[in-house]
Amino acid sequence: WHFNYATALYNAALQRFRKINAENEVILADRFDYIQKQLQQLETGLLKTASKVNKEPLSKSGERYKHVLGGIRKYSNEAIHDIHTKDMLIDSVTFEMNEECQRRTIEKSKCFYDTLTSKIIELHKLMIDDCISVLGRPNCRFAIIGLGSLARKEVTAWSDLESAILYDPTGKSNEEIEKLKLDFRILVHYLHLKVINLGETKINALDIPVLCDFNSKLPNDVKDNDFYDKITPQGLCFDGSLPKASKIPFGRRSTKHPTKTDTLELIMTLDEMSECQLGEVSLREGYHLSDVLLTSTLITGDESLWIEYNKKVHEILSSRSTTDPKLSVGKQRGIKTLGEDLNAYLNKPLTPKSFNSQIRTKHDVYRFATISINTLKLLHHCTSFSPLDILDELHDKQVLPASAKIDLQLMICTVINMRHLVYGRCGQQREMASFLTRPSHDELLAASDQVSVRDFAPAIFRFYATLMPWTIFLVYNYCFNDISTWKYTSHFINLNPQTTARIQIQMYMFQDVINSLERQESNVIQNNMENQKECIPHLSRGDSDKSTNTGLQHKEKTSAENSDTFARLDVLGDAYFRKGEFNKAIQYHKESLDMKRTIHGNHPHPNIASSLGNLGSAYFSKGEFDKAIQYHNESLAIKRTIHGNHPHPNIASSLGNLGSAYHIKGEFDKAIQYHKESLAMERTIHGNHPHPEIAS
Repeated sequence: WHFNYATALYNAALQRFRKINAENEVILADRFDYIQKQLQQLETGLLKTASKVNKEPLSKSGERYKHVLGGIRKYSNEAIHDIHTKDMLIDSVTFEMNEECQRRTIEKSKCFYDTLTSKIIELHKLMIDDCISVLGRPNCRFAIIGLGSLARKEVTAWSDLESAILYDPTGKSNEEIEKLKLDFRILVHYLHLKVINLGETKINALDIPVLCDFNSKLPNDVKDNDFYDKITPQGLCFDGSLPKASKIPFGRRSTKHPTKTDTLELIMTLDEMSECQLGEVSLREGYHLSDVLLTSTLITGDESLWIEYNKKVHEILSSRSTTDPKLSVGKQRGIKTLGEDLNAYLNKPLTPKSFNSQIRTKHDVYRFATISINTLKLLHHCTSFSPLDILDELHDKQVLPASAKIDLQLMICTVINMRHLVYGRCGQQREMASFLTRPSHDELLAASDQVSVRDFAPAIFRFYATLMPWTIFLVYNYCFNDISTWKYTSHFINLNPQTTARIQIQMYMFQDVINSLERQESNVIQNNMENQKECIPHLSRGDSDKSTNTGLQHKEKTSAENSDTFARLDVLGDAYFRKGEFNKAIQYHKESLDMKRTIHGNHPHPNIASSLGNLGSAYFSKGEFDKAIQYHNESLAIKRTIHGNHPHPNIASSLGNLGSAYHIKGEFDKAIQYHKESLAMERTIHGNHPHPEIAS
């Protein structure tokens, strides 16, 4: 590890010299030469421990790898740009996609993922084969396999290298096996040294003691500096030694059982690695080792050994569970995994409000959508590797209707393509993206803390319209149905204009919201006129029963549409409010309030309280503070009737609104009174935990 640590530190220094050189136009050629010589000495020193020598200079091999990597990234950026601009064509008003565009998006995305994955595997193979040409070929059958996004064909041109090693110990003594393992460890260290020399590994990823101490290696009296590398651009690196990240042959420490000091190396025989699919092995290691090793791809080595491993994995997953014989090992684990993933997602779901600030491409958008499909592999005993192929396999098994398959494949293509787009625009692994501003030419060329993807918004609206019904389907079936009785619906898409409008409002697309919903409002009025006309022929013929039945049908339909109508009015009011057109906002909020009162009568209802609060806020912003106080008081009264003496965020919000209104009026005693009541309630709700509402 010390050779890797030193190599990473010198590369980090090199990045900082380059930054100084670029910003201050200082000539630092002698520093660069010095570091290159030190890096060469480190490679020589590592090889010396194995009594080997590399005749090719480090700088020359590094340039070869960087040239190949540059070509891969050029291909990735061009391919994703073409798919985004030529195939993912979405109506800017309805956000519909015609069948031809759907087909092209799925087919070209799949071709892109397959080709990119192959290119990246070839690069990894090139680097490993170079290592083997220097160190010598291990004296056994072996297969170096890729894990994670590489195995699932979700890999980007900036993704980490995640890997493990299979070997065949046939005919070897225990002493020879230990020698083989040592050879593999040196091979992995040498490969990692080459990867680090690409200059895209953040030094905190190696958990170098004193800089950072994620693995608790430091004595108690030595300070951990909790260092984070803000300078090195993160790109192709190995999945370092961080406790929650390491999917590398050296294994990782257990985070669930911190007292377990030994690590389980992922340098294993076929039997050892396949047995990791058994629950007790993962339980013993304290992390989802079985999921890590479930899906793999061959990077280099003996293909037949890798095929044999996959066959054995699927045999184990198809076998009966020892704890629940009614289920297979795979299905039992799939149900457990789905429950954990749903719980994690629902604790922090993607909502319209998520799009009002920086959004994490991987964690907020991409992760749940893709892992939910990958979990279907376990639930339905699929043998495919990528999410798109899993969905094809489910359709071939007649589990998933063709139309549902297309909806879910488009959902997957959208999130994977967005990840490629963000990394490509940043020129590195950087998660933060924004839908609030349009990308400038300079931003597309230079990395920044966040990158704009506003031009990707139509695709995200459509993605969200699938993610919501898909999540609801999973939650309902997980809670109420046995997996064997799941009936997949024919479609997983609901392009509800109100939902899309709420996302657009968070993205400050106010005029788009207004145009879309006012057009929809006009269509509703036209439909109502047509409905009334249908009754006239029956009346003119004296057929009052048919006229009545027709009228009742339309009344039921109208009643069902009422909630959509006042939701539309609410969103329009919100859009005009945020646009600063307060009179129009008041007009729409009053229409919504009237409709809600017609529906609910004198009964206190949250929807009525919400409209009253919206009117209070609009009058406050307009400067009519007495009217604002009147409406906020009415809203508060209804909320107290609904919730009684129980503290509730909605009551606290109304109290805060009244405090603000009295403050601006200059009635400070009343303002203090209401703000104190609001604060007391927020503290009751949130306890001692810090919370934005308590702070405000």
